[in-house]
Amino acid sequence: MTQDSIRLLFVCSGNTCRSPMASAIAAHFGRGRSSAMPRIEPSSAGVSAAVGALMTPASARSLASLRIEAPEHLSRPLTRDLIERADAVYCMTAAHVAAATALAPDAADRIVTLDPAGSPIQDPIGGSQRLYDDVCRRLAGLVAARIQEWDR
Repeated sequence: MTQDSIRLLFVCSGNTCRSPMASAIAAHFGRGRSSAMPRIEPSSAGVSAAVGALMTPASARSLASLRIEAPEHLSRPLTRDLIERADAVYCMTAAHVAAATALAPDAADRIVTLDPAGSPIQDPIGGSQRLYDDVCRRLAGLVAARIQEWDR
């Protein structure tokens, strides 16, 4: 039996840079999938996010540089319910993995770093546009690889 959709949750700190960029990238890649493949349903949250903050303008510019549309986005905190509804929870750092696992210990097998090697993805907040662009390109490669894992 195959799944109709794959629910991916991307987690960072404030939910204004890395995780919304990763979610937008996953949505972009999902639109190019065959109709015979499961839909990609990405979302994002932050372990220390305030409610309702916008994606940073630098994040939106980085996505645009890759020809990826920046969706309307409002930040939200990570919750147990969000984790439990996800098929996979991809975190930007090991600290995010620990925070997510503490919220939903029963989902620990689905909570991992986005980078399979466990290398943290640098938080670009307050950095240069070049840093945002570098992070966005790295996210694009990692998200593509993670989606390909679901296709095997």
